[in-house]
Amino acid sequence: MGTHTATGASMQTSGTKNTGSAVSTGPDLMLCDQFCAVTANCFNNCQGMCNSYQDPPCQAQGTALVMCMVQNFDTVTCQVNPNVCDQFIVPFTMCRQATPQVCGEVACAGGSGSFCSCMGECQGGQERAICDVQNGSAVCTCYLNTMAISECSGSVTDPNMICSLKTGCCGSSFGT
Repeated sequence: MGTHTATGASMQTSGTKNTGSAVSTGPDLMLCDQFCAVTANCFNNCQGMCNSYQDPPCQAQGTALVMCMVQNFDTVTCQVNPNVCDQFIVPFTMCRQATPQVCGEVACAGGSGSFCSCMGECQGGQERAICDVQNGSAVCTCYLNTMAISECSGSVTDPNMICSLKTGCCGSSFGT
């Protein structure tokens, strides 16, 4: 019976070795399944969202960010708990800044009062800037795939420009 147990252990080790040797060049699908299990009530396309965070050339930084989000996502607010994943968001946004993003049609709203927003579908996911304009200055929240990734501010000469995904203050977070 002791020999049979040793054979079973040997088979298990062999099976583990085979699983560990698989090399993934795309998004980590098991990680995306975990991400969707946590965020499913918040996002319509959690798989697409998870995949876009892991797009090259920022795949390593995006994967680390997704891992942090899996562990620290607040299902009530549908956001990552404040400041917990900043150590992963910063390298991810810096990588995106160095990699110009290609965006399709960008839609903007507001601009005539105290609010403006712009949203576009880009190769690295959906980008959105929402800005609160007060007395010639604006505070903007920058969203990637509906997740707030940064805040910025700037003076406003044209409210539509401050909200622009390219020329507005969120442009530096998006790399657009």
